[in-house]
Amino acid sequence: MSSELVSLVVIIILAIAGFLLYRIYANIQNRKNEALYSSKKLEAWMAAEAFSPDHFSFFRGTGIALKDGDKRIVLYSAGAAQFYPIAEIAGIKVYEVMERGIPLGAAPGVVELNEALRFNIDIAIKTAPKPCKVLFASKDLSRQWEARLNALITAKNAFHA
Repeated sequence: MSSELVSLVVIIILAIAGFLLYRIYANIQNRKNEALYSSKKLEAWMAAEAFSPDHFSFFRGTGIALKDGDKRIVLYSAGAAQFYPIAEIAGIKVYEVMERGIPLGAAPGVVELNEALRFNIDIAIKTAPKPCKVLFASKDLSRQWEARLNALITAKNAFHA
């Protein structure tokens, strides 16, 4: 009788431990998803910096913000936001990328591809070693930001000429 009671207690402890591990894993995944799909962190940072943008975009963990008349631009990538002077923008590169991937949990032999068209702008900053990549949800949005950034670069070059 005693061994049955011990076995029952062990099973209950294992079930509780399994449930706790599942909850920890689910919380970690929720945080990752929030970082990818939520602009809350960037918005809180801008509020703390007393920066209220006139133009703002956030998609898949990247963001960009601009205030008319301000000489700075906010770029957000890899969980960190930073101000950059508009005068430091060396150039931009606009392009589209088709991403393909096999969904997690696909059975062996199942050919199922997820395809997504991504709209990107790489913003080269003179003081940064590599360009900052900003992703956009649509082609129209990427074109709007391309036009804004090109106007800023043109105005900057006209001012320095």
